[in-house]
Amino acid sequence: MILPEEAITEFQQLYKARYGQDISVEEARFRAENLMKLYRVTYTDHYPEPVPICEKPERKLTHKRPNRRAK
Repeated sequence: MILPEEAITEFQQLYKARYGQDISVEEARFRAENLMKLYRVTYTDHYPEPVPICEKPERKLTHKRPNRRAK
């Protein structure tokens, strides 16, 4: 399923409004397409072909996790 660029941009804006984080176009496309697939499978009675599982793109950490063991 390929969503138009306008849909990806809107998804980025909605994600930022909800979670307060910017996400890349690739991440937005991945999340939006998987969300649409979930809706499609959940809300249709019959899905004629199997839904392919997308490989998640490699993410770069923007922050380090705090070390909770060190005191």
